[in-house]
Amino acid sequence: TASRALEEGRPPPARAIAMADDAKPVKVLIAGDVEGNFDDLFKRVGAVNDSQAGPFDLCVCVGRFFGGGVEDDAGSADGGASTAKPNNDELRPYVDGTSAAPMPTYFVDALPRGREFVKGETSAAQKGADSIEVAPNVRWLCRPGVHDLHGLRVAVLPGKYNKMAFEDASAMAASAAAAEGEFTMDDVSKLRASAFRDAAPPGGANGGENADAIDLFLTTSWPKGVELRSRDATTPDVVAASAAGSAVVADLARDLQPRYHACGAAAGCPSKVFYAREPYKNQRAMHVTRFLALAPVRNDAKHKWLKALE
Repeated sequence: TASRALEEGRPPPARAIAMADDAKPVKVLIAGDVEGNFDDLFKRVGAVNDSQAGPFDLCVCVGRFFGGGVEDDAGSADGGASTAKPNNDELRPYVDGTSAAPMPTYFVDALPRGREFVKGETSAAQKGADSIEVAPNVRWLCRPGVHDLHGLRVAVLPGKYNKMAFEDASAMAASAAAAEGEFTMDDVSKLRASAFRDAAPPGGANGGENADAIDLFLTTSWPKGVELRSRDATTPDVVAASAAGSAVVADLARDLQPRYHACGAAAGCPSKVFYAREPYKNQRAMHVTRFLALAPVRNDAKHKWLKALE
């Protein structure tokens, strides 16, 4: 498989998302929590891009992008120590132009670890910007909603789930959630509105294929219960990560019915695993959804953290 080839240092078979029968497929790489390991990320992504499987159009990073946090980095269930960097020094050469990202790279989780790199957050948000550049070819998808990335419809829910912050609708709670990188009920409403503003719900009135379907849904949190009703055997680590997931994200995945849903490691859960669920059917769309959870970059357990989409 592509991910096994990546893990073993071999070029993976080329994968792509075909937007339509007559459209050129868009080739996408998905990476897990980077956690400040930017040199490892860009070295591997560059090697894959230069291989026979490349070139790729873009790389998207799910989970925590920046290093420096200690909130749940005590280790993993299999005894592996955290590989999160204590700071973000490896990003600075990419910011000042000394080094360059090998392809357009996007991420969804910036705060609070990456605050110094997203100083334009407030002004950009006030201007309705979809994303913020932190370095040439590296952008934070800061706005909840549907983004057009290289011709793909990409639904993005930036930040992580905190039950207390999500259920508190006060202005003070919303401000605190924004500072800590936690999504709110208003963020979810904005994503839903963006997804369905210019398109019928997936499947349309007649339940057929919808040309405006979401190609890719990006979240930091796992959807709770994602492994349920799967015919494939699941490990205790997957069950634990799913149990630590968010019912809000699960509801969004059900309603958006994306072709792909990708997320990073389960926050607050010691299980940092790779999990590719068997495709599942949607209620109102002809296409299936493929769910992927990526392990953190450079994890000690050698779980897969880079995947080319099938």
